[in-house]
Amino acid sequence: MRNTGWRALIMVLFLSACSTSGVTSIPVSSPPETVSQTTVPVGIAHEYIPAPGKCRIWHSDRPPEQQPASKRCLEIFDVPAGARVVYGGAMIKTYRVEEYDPLKPGVVNYINYFELESGRFLRQEKVCD
Repeated sequence: MRNTGWRALIMVLFLSACSTSGVTSIPVSSPPETVSQTTVPVGIAHEYIPAPGKCRIWHSDRPPEQQPASKRCLEIFDVPAGARVVYGGAMIKTYRVEEYDPLKPGVVNYINYFELESGRFLRQEKVCD
C-alpha cells in the first residue's frame, strides 16, 4: 500500500516536469532549422566517457580535466542548470548526454546520442518544450 503512494507521487512529478508528455526524436539527417538549439551537440572525448553503469556531470564552461569524477548514476542528484549528465558507454557502442535547461534546474530539454568509438553525433530527442 505504501509503495503505491510513492509510485503515484513519482509519476506526477515526472509528468509535471515537462509541458508535453511526448519525446520528439530529431535524426542526424534533419535540416539544421529543425533543431532549436543554438549549437550543434558536441561529443565528449572517448577517455572522458564513464564506464557502463556510471555517469558524470559535465559543465560546458570547464575543460575536461576539471570535470567532476564519474560515479554510479543513482548517486547523481541536483544537476545544475545548464549542465549535462553523461551516461557511460553501453554494449550497443553508444553513449548519451542529457542537456539540462539553463533556467530550470532538474529539467532535461534534450537527450543526445553519440557513437562511443568516434564520438559521432547520432540523434537528438527533445524531451520538454
